[in-house]
Amino acid sequence: MTAGPLLFARYAFPPNELGYCGPADYAALRGYGAAAVTDPGLVQLAKGFTGAWPYLQVIAAANHIADPLDPRVVEAYWVGNSLLSSVRMRDFGDFLDESFRPRAARGWEPIAAAVPGGAVPHHSFHVFCVYPWTGLLREGRTNPSLEVLDRCRISWGQVITAPDSGPVPDGSTVLVRQRPLTWDGRMLGFGPPSPHLAKSGFVGSLQPGDWVSLHWDRVCDRLTPVQLRALRRFTARHLGLANAVAPLLSWWLWQPHGWDRVVAATTRLVASRGERGVAPDHRLSSSSCTCGPRGWGPDPGPCCGVGPAATAPCAARSAADDGAPRSTQASATASRPPAIGPTR
Repeated sequence: MTAGPLLFARYAFPPNELGYCGPADYAALRGYGAAAVTDPGLVQLAKGFTGAWPYLQVIAAANHIADPLDPRVVEAYWVGNSLLSSVRMRDFGDFLDESFRPRAARGWEPIAAAVPGGAVPHHSFHVFCVYPWTGLLREGRTNPSLEVLDRCRISWGQVITAPDSGPVPDGSTVLVRQRPLTWDGRMLGFGPPSPHLAKSGFVGSLQPGDWVSLHWDRVCDRLTPVQLRALRRFTARHLGLANAVAPLLSWWLWQPHGWDRVVAATTRLVASRGERGVAPDHRLSSSSCTCGPRGWGPDPGPCCGVGPAATAPCAARSAADDGAPRSTQASATASRPPAIGPTR
């Protein structure tokens, strides 16, 4: 298992190199990643990521783990694992209130509304529900909002071509097949998989067929099947919350007891959808989908929700397995608040 601080560096370096977050000395973080060395200096650099570090502390505390850079904690935040289920909703809400409410101003309501809907301290929550880019999309500012969301989330892809086996020089590229984030004017979703060039990062000996995680167009780690399912699962959860919460806010906040209604409606909406993609294991059988056991193969067909011929039942199941709802799955409930009883 990769040491926790080194694993953190692999995921945190891409935006740090671009100057988006973390300490100014990105060259030091690159040096640690390239040399695969862990020491107290790397720990201090990790603490300089004021966005990610508090999430690690919350996850560690909820699981009685002393070190926020324990590899299980680091994996929970960036990829997702069972540690997230130990974080109580009240504790997570208190953490968000303390950490983000003063800075969020009028953007606080979508953040808070996501908590009773099932939000957990995962990087996808921070991207889709805390950062302002989803809100900017809804205001019509597609560029650069959609690109930022797509590159900032931890995405997954399958390697098509890679450099020869062995250590990979920084800056070399790999070709991966992954789904881009899409926006149809109302809903975030995922398009069909397509080839995408990415920097190889600090992960060597990649082979065609490997599944990898990516952050800002740089490979972060090689994913096991369990990790791949977890990343899809938690991305789906928070993408669904981002799609559900914003329309509810704009609909009800002006009404009497509006905030209480938003919280109740968010919880019911997520429950009515069965939190697609959140259940531990959603697998398609060959009898239910012709596009392969994971819901998309080399040439995804209409039963997987791609194109106008998509069929809703299979599209929904495919999205659950693939880890994110597609924009073709937009339902009436996503744009219209569900009935939640009397207004008073």
